[in-house]
Amino acid sequence: MAKHIQPTKIHNYKSGDGGAFEPIDQMRTPLLGFEKSKELESADNNIKKIFSLEFARNQEVKKWRIENLCSVVQRYPGDSNSIEYKITKISVEIRNQLQHMLGHQKDTKHKSMLIERIQKRNQWLGVLRRIDYSRYEWLTALLKIEYKPVVFEKTPTFRQKRRRDAKAAATQVQSDKTKKLEQQFATEYDKFVAEKKAALSKIEEELKELGLSEGDVKSVFEETAAQKS
Repeated sequence: MAKHIQPTKIHNYKSGDGGAFEPIDQMRTPLLGFEKSKELESADNNIKKIFSLEFARNQEVKKWRIENLCSVVQRYPGDSNSIEYKITKISVEIRNQLQHMLGHQKDTKHKSMLIERIQKRNQWLGVLRRIDYSRYEWLTALLKIEYKPVVFEKTPTFRQKRRRDAKAAATQVQSDKTKKLEQQFATEYDKFVAEKKAALSKIEEELKELGLSEGDVKSVFEETAAQKS
């Protein structure tokens, strides 16, 4: 009988990170702070290896990665407070922790720290997306981050549903009554225009029979108004 092997549980933290950063030539990359060292340039190859990222600790490699990427997104030299700088720095820390969690899935301390950092970065990404969308697109492409804004849908209560349905029904009744009145007014208007036309034609015929013109009628009305005033 074949031995049962417990499948490995894959944790999906939904960070949105699209993969690792560009690889570093650790043998030829000096430690942070030794990039412009003239003594290191003329030193022996073994000395160069000791002061390179090849023999550096993970924290030193992470620090070098942060400084290297943040120098690209900084708004000005020495910038450490802009939202782009914060997103870049925390993204390096998230990628570093994701690698750690692949081999230590039961590390609850680092797991909680990772989730908090992902949530914090999502908040900053949402702010940057709202205030400067073009820079947001550039930064997410640079850091290989896929971010989708979370839309919270609140489920209405029973009372809210009844109120919503009652409001919709009242609006429909009001719309039906308005349309009915508009049709009624249109019919009555056509009838009024026809009656008005017939009355005017009758008045004109009577004026002709009496030998009066519209000017005579108008002068009579003006004299009457003058007498009343």
